[in-house]
Amino acid sequence: MNGLKIVYLLISFSFIFGESNVNNTNDLESMYEAGIEYYRIGEYEKSKNLFESILEKNWESPQLYYNLGNAYYRLENISGAVWSYEMCLHHDPTHEDAQFNLTLANVNVKDRIEMPKAPFLLKLYFSIKEKFAPNMWIKIVLSLLIVLAIFSVLKFYMGRSTVSMVVDNILTLLIIVSFSFCLHSIWTNEKYDEGVIISESVNVYSEPNSHSTFLFKIHEGLKVSMNDISQKWVEIELIDGKNGWIELRQIRAIK
Repeated sequence: MNGLKIVYLLISFSFIFGESNVNNTNDLESMYEAGIEYYRIGEYEKSKNLFESILEKNWESPQLYYNLGNAYYRLENISGAVWSYEMCLHHDPTHEDAQFNLTLANVNVKDRIEMPKAPFLLKLYFSIKEKFAPNMWIKIVLSLLIVLAIFSVLKFYMGRSTVSMVVDNILTLLIIVSFSFCLHSIWTNEKYDEGVIISESVNVYSEPNSHSTFLFKIHEGLKVSMNDISQKWVEIELIDGKNGWIELRQIRAIK
C-alpha cells in the first residue's frame, strides 16, 4: 500500500509540475504576442517592457531579441537597439533582418571606429566562419562525418573508382575545413566576452576606480570587448586597441 501511495504522489507531483510548465509557456507566449500587438499599434514602451519581462523569466530566442531591438529603435534608445540586435545575431548569425537593422542603428552611434580593410582572403574566411553559430558548425561537421561514413560503406561494396576517390577527397577536405571553422568559432565564443555601452557618456579610467587617471570618453551604443571584471568595474577594449576601466553598470553584456 505504501508503494502505491508513493507512486500516486509521484504521478500527482509530475502532473502538477507538468501542468505548471505548460501554463508558464502559455503565459510567455501570450506575453510575446501582446508585445507584438503593442508594437503594431505603436505602443513601443509597453512592447519593450513585455519583451524585457520575458527575458527576465529566462526565455529567449533570436526573434524575441530582434523584436526587442525594433522596439528600442522606435524609442530612439540606440544602445538598447544595438544590444538587442547583437544578441539576436549572437544566437543566429544568419538573421539578415537583424544584420540590416544593426547597420542602421550603428549609424547613430557616436563612437564609430573605422578599421583598415582586411585582405580579401582573411575577410572571406571570417565571413564564412561568422555565418553560423558554434552549435551549427558542430552539426555541419557531424553531418559531413555521417555522409562520409555512409559513402565509405557504399564504396566498400561497390568498389573503388576514380569518381569515388574524388568524392572521398572532397568530403575529407570539407570535413577538415568545417572542423577548423568549428574550432575557431567555439574558441572565439568562449574567449571573447563583449558588451554594449548603455550609459549616454562614460569615462574610461586606467584602474578600476574613479580616482585613477582619466583616459578617454566613450558613448552609448558602442560595442567593446570585456577583458576582466573587478567588483563593480570591468576592463574594456576597443577595436582600435585602446583599453581601460569603466563601471560595470554602464555596460550590458552580449552572452
